[in-house]
Amino acid sequence: GVLGVTRELTCLRRTQRAVTESEARFQSVVTSLNDLVLTTDVDLRVTGAFGNMAVLSRPVKDHEPIDQLLWEIGGGLIAPVHQESCQRALQGETVIYEWATEDKSSERYIQTAVSPLRNQEGEAIGLVHLNRDITDLRQALGRLRSQEDRIRQMHRTEALGKLAGGIAHDFNNLLTVIMGYCSMISDDQTISDQTRKQVHEIQSSTDRAAALTSKLLAYGGRQTLQASALHLGEVARDLVGILRGLIGEAIEITVDADPDLWVVVADRMQIERVILNLAINAKDAMPNGGCLVLKVENVIVKQGEQNVPDSLKPGDYVRLAVNDTGCGMDEETRERAFEPFFTTKEIGKGTGLGLSTVYGVVTQSGGGVMLRSALEIGTQVSMFLPRQVSETLEQELLTSPSPVPGGGETVLFVEDDSHIRELARQALERGGYIVLSAADGLEALSKYESNGERIELIVTDLIMPRLGGAELIRQLRDRGLRGKSDLHVGLFRCRSAAEAGQR
Repeated sequence: GVLGVTRELTCLRRTQRAVTESEARFQSVVTSLNDLVLTTDVDLRVTGAFGNMAVLSRPVKDHEPIDQLLWEIGGGLIAPVHQESCQRALQGETVIYEWATEDKSSERYIQTAVSPLRNQEGEAIGLVHLNRDITDLRQALGRLRSQEDRIRQMHRTEALGKLAGGIAHDFNNLLTVIMGYCSMISDDQTISDQTRKQVHEIQSSTDRAAALTSKLLAYGGRQTLQASALHLGEVARDLVGILRGLIGEAIEITVDADPDLWVVVADRMQIERVILNLAINAKDAMPNGGCLVLKVENVIVKQGEQNVPDSLKPGDYVRLAVNDTGCGMDEETRERAFEPFFTTKEIGKGTGLGLSTVYGVVTQSGGGVMLRSALEIGTQVSMFLPRQVSETLEQELLTSPSPVPGGGETVLFVEDDSHIRELARQALERGGYIVLSAADGLEALSKYESNGERIELIVTDLIMPRLGGAELIRQLRDRGLRGKSDLHVGLFRCRSAAEAGQR
């Protein structure tokens, strides 16, 4: 006879199809990963490899049998995997750690997550190693941290600059008053020689304080700059003779300037002062001699540029770099290099205002400063000044005051500091002049409206509340100065209290 057995296989076929589709999806997912997934048994012998095989120095094909220990696969590329981490994972932990490949020529950083592989009873029968190449991520994070550090340093420097500039501005006014009264006392013929000598000592000390204040004003960006069109290559070449006498023959000086440099707008005297400050620093860093190179070149700053100061906007700049082959700076010194009064020199050999003055002058001119240095290699300080687009630079005419003959004329003196106003009043009245005082530009305009016919000279501060000196002059010119065609409104600028006292 015949025995027929019929069995319903629909559920089995569906299950098999689902398993096949699941395996296909799994293969599709893991093969599209940028990560490398390895499975090992409890003896850390590799049982499977999926995903990005490029992490291995010897690519392994999917169908190729793998029968190697974890640190053997890939030609030792995964050797840094820690035995301790694997043992912890076998006990139920998920361990995440980072390591570097052994190939130093193309070193990569890998992040590995090790988890236990369990059977249906929950027993650990092996490990799953998820390896991710984080080289690009680490580099990006490094750049981000570096940029954050530069931004923090820039904000710190700006804050210090504002503080230093504010203090220096007020201190400068006090010095002006001290020097003014010292000058008046010295002119008194009735004082004794001993008193005159004492006053002279006060004046000498005040001169030194005024020079220090001038540097603080430069750092804070509050000094008055006399801008003009400059070719930085010519400025650098013209200073070579002075530099040779300043830093000695043991240091070789080279100027490397592009032939077709763009024009910049800056105060030539201050730029020369900046270069001299940097040269003195370089000399101190090269006590046994070395090389000092002034390199001047055109640069185009693009958005997101890395090797330029963070404060620079995209555009055209002229870069003047002062390079030395001296002892260099460590990281801590580099971070504080532009702070006022910070110095690594011995007491009495430096004020700590050299680099801070450089920072103040360049930033006030619309540029930026970058410092690079390494121990036993040298230092590079780069100044970036914006290109002057116009071929002709309109310069404000600065006229030097000529001696005013006679006396009895009326002078309008405009100054927001009451002590300086009082000093000026006494000094001018001693010369026989009639003095009208104003605390700002608006009060000066009011007094000019009332006394314009007899005012022969206006002396004004530049920076004042409500209305400054430059705007006051423009408004006076717009009003026609009461039809006085022979009255010249000039502007002279004092860099320090000492010069103001002499004026």
